[in-house]
Amino acid sequence: MECVWVMPRPQLTKEGIEKAKRIGTGPHTHDYDEVIAFIGTDLNDPYDLGAEAELWLGDEKHIINKTSLVFIPAGLKHCPLIFLRVDRPVFHYTTGPAKMYF
Repeated sequence: MECVWVMPRPQLTKEGIEKAKRIGTGPHTHDYDEVIAFIGTDLNDPYDLGAEAELWLGDEKHIINKTSLVFIPAGLKHCPLIFLRVDRPVFHYTTGPAKMYF
């Protein structure tokens, strides 16, 4: 399990997105299922993520802007994950039933 707070920052430029793709976690698979969580912190609207993230599943780009849990079955290629815009803190975690992350 990994837990992080993603803190507010300006929206990424095109160059920033390309840099994030190079330095972040690249496309990969696991031999176990994984859940990736994106949790907004607006107590008046908990479904509003207050951010926009780009997550690749297989060869499809998905934009996440709502509080979400994303189930990734074993063997599915996923990532990169890029937070394009963060207006409010986002609680973000990943979990999978493995003894170690690889």
